[in-house]
Amino acid sequence: MLNKRESACFRSSTVSWLMLIGQPRNGLSKVANTLIRIDMILDEAVASSLLALVKAGRQEVALVASRPSDLRTVQIKGGEARLQPFQLSWLDELEQGVRGRRDELAKIEFGGSYAATLYHFNADSLVCLRFDASAVYEQTPGPKAGQQLAGTS
Repeated sequence: MLNKRESACFRSSTVSWLMLIGQPRNGLSKVANTLIRIDMILDEAVASSLLALVKAGRQEVALVASRPSDLRTVQIKGGEARLQPFQLSWLDELEQGVRGRRDELAKIEFGGSYAATLYHFNADSLVCLRFDASAVYEQTPGPKAGQQLAGTS
C-alpha cells in the first residue's frame, strides 16, 4: 500500500482531473480489502469524453496517478462510477491540492505559467466522479510495474 506521505501526494495527482479525495466507504477505516471511495474532481470541458461514458452507464474506471519528481505511479481500478455535483465546500481543499501539484511540477522545472495553465479551472464547470476503488497496481517504470500492491483485492 501507499504510505501516508504518498497517499497525500497521490490524492491530488492528476493531469486530466484536478483532485482526488479518498475516503473509506460507509465510514469504515482504511484496512486491507476495504473499498475506498474516490472522488475525482473534473472540469466538464476537459473530461467530456469520460463523463459521457459514465452518463451512458459505464461503471468501471481506472485512474493513473503519477508524482512527476520521481515518476512514482500507481493505477487505481474500481467500479460503481457515478456523477455527483461539485460541493463548494470542497473548494479550499481543491485549491490546496492544486498548489501541491504546482509545487511538484516546479521541482522538475515545469512550474510557473505551465503549471498555472495545466491546473486552471472554473469552479462553475466542476463535477465529481465518484467510484469505489477495488485494486491498486504499481505502475512506476521498472520491474515491479503491473504488480498489485499488497492489501488490495
